[in-house]
Amino acid sequence: MLWPRLKRLSMNFAILRIEKHRTKTRLAGALNHAFRERPTPNADPEKLHLNTIEGADSTASALAAVDARIALVTDDSSAATKPLICVEYMVSASPEAMAAKTRAEQDAYLNDAIAWINQKHGADNVVCAVIHRDEGTNAHVSAFVVPLVRSPAGTRKRSVIAGTNPDGSKRREIRDYPTLGVVRLSATHYFPDPRALSEMQTDFAERVGAHHGLMRGIKGSKRKHEKVARGYALEAAADQARIVMPVLPARTLFSVNHDAERQRDQEMIEREFRALEMQRNHLAQQLVVAGRTIDQHRKDALSLKRERDGLRRERESIQAERQGMLDRARNAEQAASKWREWAITLIDTIYRLISME
Repeated sequence: MLWPRLKRLSMNFAILRIEKHRTKTRLAGALNHAFRERPTPNADPEKLHLNTIEGADSTASALAAVDARIALVTDDSSAATKPLICVEYMVSASPEAMAAKTRAEQDAYLNDAIAWINQKHGADNVVCAVIHRDEGTNAHVSAFVVPLVRSPAGTRKRSVIAGTNPDGSKRREIRDYPTLGVVRLSATHYFPDPRALSEMQTDFAERVGAHHGLMRGIKGSKRKHEKVARGYALEAAADQARIVMPVLPARTLFSVNHDAERQRDQEMIEREFRALEMQRNHLAQQLVVAGRTIDQHRKDALSLKRERDGLRRERESIQAERQGMLDRARNAEQAASKWREWAITLIDTIYRLISME
């Protein structure tokens, strides 16, 4: 069945996303979140020491490093279009797959992801990379990259007037002129279109994910990442009407200390109800997410069914074309046989005529 197949596949996906930052304000907000320099509701402060930071270790130092890289730009022709100043990568894996890995296996995967980013953009352009392990979700990498592109020095061909021909017309020649190497800021160089983003997902899955038992996501899937704010909204929606705490009646006359025992029982029940309330809210969150996941799996199943039908139609078309080619080949063979018989008959007739002479 298709549903169990989708369920198995969803547990081993490599996750790679990018976020483009065009302004310093937006970039500073993302860095504040990465370095936990602002309140982060989905992060546990007691696990902050588990995070690993490579490169710049604060928002201020990261912004300074970004400015230093941008200062290397020698081709400012794109300044009028306000180019992107930084690209943020987020790398992780399906929660089930990441939870099944040991700490060493997680680190190996995430460090390989950082190495892949370094190779793609150049290590000098990777301002910082933070491995987060303090969130309630699975471990992941946030890497900030300045999209610098270096064009080496070379030559450019130009048509120039080299003299005058005997008839008085100008004689032109093609000459090579040296060009200087330039450095420009261009995220479009790395992500020119959606096809390039899809190819990037495939490349990452083949070169990094596959070595750690992870596969590429469903190609062409319409699934979208939920923003952190959306996650907070789901959590708030799950926190519905509070459970009303019962008030215990007074102890009977057989109690030794009525007030103390009643207070103790009341506190015990309140603790139990608080635990139940937290469990209820957690299950409500899971129910909301599960509902969205089921809907997405249904869409993916329909997408796979359409793709299967398309492949079936293509196979039938190929089979029909193959049968047509076989029929044409058979007809051509029959026609060639007839022409051969006619040629033999013609040659025999010619020989007979010659012999009669």
